[in-house]
Formats: sequence, structure tokens, C-alpha cells
Amino acid sequence: IKIGMLGTGEIVRAVLDELPDRRQIPIVVDPVLCSTSGAALLDPEGLQLLRDQLLPRCSLMTPNLIEASALLGEHVARTSSEQAGQARALLRFGSDGVLLKGGHGTDGESVDVLVFRVGPPSLLRAPRLGVTMRGTGCALSSAIAALMASGEPMASACQRAKSYVHDKLLTSR
Repeated sequence: IKIGMLGTGEIVRAVLDELPDRRQIPIVVDPVLCSTSGAALLDPEGLQLLRDQLLPRCSLMTPNLIEASALLGEHVARTSSEQAGQARALLRFGSDGVLLKGGHGTDGESVDVLVFRVGPPSLLRAPRLGVTMRGTGCALSSAIAALMASGEPMASACQRAKSYVHDKLLTSR
């Protein structure tokens, strides 16, 4: 199951009412919180429900740097070390894993940080491309969910999905 933009607390509650246990089927949550221009895309009630009830029920959450900052109440990570620290801090919301997407970063590489409760973080790297495209985070989380649904382990699903999105961006140039 892949969950993306929800908009309101009412919608989050409806999703929660129908959501199976993550041990039955992998659940990937891409917490869409604000637009590129900074407009809120989830109301305050929805944000609270996301933090308190939805994220603890998911297998993997896939926030971008800005969403992680908003969830944690911290500044936007600027280094891969800060990104890894924030990814690990996001585990407190209860998911099995966190993939903190680095596409909004400014380095020469787009680095996503994957963390689990045990073990060191994994850095998923790809050259940063001079192309902007909306929906890449949604495509990434959808690809991860599809791969996990087919039995792919979470870590390799994240790596394969990142390669898939990177290849799509390359061909869009």
C-alpha cells in the first residue's frame, strides 16, 4: 500500500479505518505536507493524526528534507550527516524504516538516507541532474511499494526505485 497526499484529518481517519496491519502487507507513507511554494497540504488535525496514528502503522516513511524538518520541528538538513541524524530521529514516529529523500538538497549528488532501527544508515547516491520534475517523490514511493509488494526486501526496493526514478529523469532531459 502506498499512501501519499491526504489533505485533511477526515481523510487520514478514513484511511486509518481501512488500513490493514503492516505485517500483512507493506505500507509506504509519503508524508506530503507542503507544496514547493510552502503552502500547507495537510491540515493541523491531519498532521497530528499522521504523526500519532498513521506513521506508527507504516512499514516505511519517505519524507523529503522539507517534510522531515516539519515533522521534527528542526531546520532543513544541509549535510548527509544531518540528514542521517534526522532520518534516525524520524524512527521515533514508529515506522520500521525511513528513507529521507535528498532531492531538494544542493550538493552535486542526490543522496537519500535509509535507516532502520538497527544498523548503520545506508546512503543511496545518484548524480544530481539539472532537471526539475514534479511528482518524483510520489513516483519513488510508489515504485518502492510495488517492489515490496512483489516480495523485494525494503532496502533493495529503495535502491532499485531510486535508480528507476533517476533513469526516468535522465530520459526526460
